[in-house]
Amino acid sequence: MIDKELQTFYNEYCKIPIIVDGREELKWDYFKKHLDNYTLYKYISFTEDCTLNNIKLETLRRNNLWFAAHHTLHENDPSEFEVTANIVRIHKQTGLSFVEISRLLNIFRELNDVCCLSDRLHEYMWANYANNHSGICCVFSITDVDMLYPVIYCNKKSIDFTSLLVQSLRNRNSDCEDTRRLTFIPNVLKDEQKYGEEHEVRLLSGEIYDKEESVLGGRVEAGKKKALGYKGTSYSYSNCGLALEKIIIGKNTPMDIVEKLKELSVIIELE
Repeated sequence: MIDKELQTFYNEYCKIPIIVDGREELKWDYFKKHLDNYTLYKYISFTEDCTLNNIKLETLRRNNLWFAAHHTLHENDPSEFEVTANIVRIHKQTGLSFVEISRLLNIFRELNDVCCLSDRLHEYMWANYANNHSGICCVFSITDVDMLYPVIYCNKKSIDFTSLLVQSLRNRNSDCEDTRRLTFIPNVLKDEQKYGEEHEVRLLSGEIYDKEESVLGGRVEAGKKKALGYKGTSYSYSNCGLALEKIIIGKNTPMDIVEKLKELSVIIELE
């Protein structure tokens, strides 16, 4: 069952057109109630893969966060971005072919890259997302809420998107309420039994499509990211609406990683 307060938040948020003021104010009000001092936590693991470790360290040096393309998240959770819908009913009620319906569904999945954070500092995240305390936790304060979306924990299979898809595909308006729901609601649904302890807040960004000269050519298309070998991109903390307050180093983090972390211009704290 979806948290009623979170459901109310998203119902109100989706009613507000993109160009109308009030969307950010609604988010600030929500996070004020649910976050301790507007604080979020990003857990990062370090392993025996030195190449990957160096990439992560370089990302930290540049004050950036990594946003993953949707298809790269399927290894951890095959249900990511998937929705339950009756394709036959959608076909009958919209007149669209099965191929076109599938293409449009995949475009919705393609829109945003994702960066995952948590709203708390706790053991579950250290164990599962910081390689059993062999990684770090970056502590951020929020400066802007535009990219931030709280995750909805529920039984994903029980949520039927058929009617929503029918209305959106009939309208085909890029900023109708139904389309606004489809552009990010599937991105923030997580199975409560498997992932409920994450207490996740997501950063969503589709900025990679804003420029014609970008790797994606400024055009959204189903399957494009995977076909081009695109796995994600990084954005500066400030662009994400975050300010790094400190880095907490896990108690099992290798000393060579610890020494490199100490070179960063940031407050370092040992777990």
